[in-house]
Amino acid sequence: MAASTTLPSTATPIAILPSQADSSILLSNVRYYSATNYTRIVIDLSKVPDYKVTVEGGYIVVNLRSTRVSKEETYKIRDGLVKDVEVLSGDDHSKVRIGVEGIPLYRDFTLEQPPRVVIDVLRRGQPSIPSVVSPPSVSGEQKPLVQGAMPQKEETQVRGKGRFLVVLDPGHGGEDAGAIGAMGTKEKDVTLSVSFLVRDELVKRGYRVALTRDRDITIPLEERARIANRLKADAFISIHCNAAFSPSASGSEVYYMALPTDSSAMAVALRENMELGLDKEEVKKRTDVLVRILEDMMKNAKINDSAKLAESIYGAMRGRLEIPVRRIAQAPFFVLRGAMMPAVLIEVAFISNPREERLLRDASWQRKVATLIADGINRYLSSIR
Repeated sequence: MAASTTLPSTATPIAILPSQADSSILLSNVRYYSATNYTRIVIDLSKVPDYKVTVEGGYIVVNLRSTRVSKEETYKIRDGLVKDVEVLSGDDHSKVRIGVEGIPLYRDFTLEQPPRVVIDVLRRGQPSIPSVVSPPSVSGEQKPLVQGAMPQKEETQVRGKGRFLVVLDPGHGGEDAGAIGAMGTKEKDVTLSVSFLVRDELVKRGYRVALTRDRDITIPLEERARIANRLKADAFISIHCNAAFSPSASGSEVYYMALPTDSSAMAVALRENMELGLDKEEVKKRTDVLVRILEDMMKNAKINDSAKLAESIYGAMRGRLEIPVRRIAQAPFFVLRGAMMPAVLIEVAFISNPREERLLRDASWQRKVATLIADGINRYLSSIR
């Protein structure tokens, strides 16, 4: 798995309070991460604007069109790579000017959930680019980094002994926090904790288990199933928390990749597919393409096996949790695309529901749901021994 650099669990905030009277795009916050071989500057906005990045002397300048800030500020970073960050306001635009040490080398991209423009300032002479870099900007040209450089992959650790191997995929991670509850609970933290507990339960039952990530790093969606394929896994389980605009939405759901059951299943898939790091329209276009591919795959045995795996997990969880276990559903999830083995995605609970967020934060409840998930996986794999 690609993991040459691990980001800190929290970013250093630079608070910029927007004027509520402004009708243009608001630049609300600037954050940065300092790592060994790069510094990441994250510009939080109310909407991703048209922008352009230029190099002016020892500065990387991000010109943000139709964007306003309440005041101009300069912030000192001085981490050996970035000197400072200046936020400058114009009549109908803003600039973020990044002072760097030496000759600027960078990559820029955007993310939509929430809206951000991200600049990675790279240290020259490093053996590889940051492994956590997300897809390039949809509104700007991909900037070359080190020619021929590729993220380094490290060997995925497999625990336990036994005939069958299960790969668990803790959803989100690193720069992508996933959904965030009202109490500040991050989906990426819950999914990792539950995955550890599922792993321990499966090892007790005599299975070999690997995780796509075992710490707070970003793993691209398409890489997650590839890890399972490389290991020749017998089952692939992606673990997530659901979210909805309504705080009353409640319960667990189990999905496998096929044509969408209904519009709500499609909505869940689109939300999870936003982890691709592209804008909403591009994600929708790619998901539509995936739907057309699935129309030709419906007779594939792996889809049938995935349905059986989903049924086993659903059956193990149903009636045994303090929340409803709502259904098994079908939807086109990119994280499951390309998996060569039975693969499902579990939405453990709604992190947007206050009661369920409290459960997700509770270690004993995490252990309970992890045990039930492991029971379901064991039930399926025992049926094919």
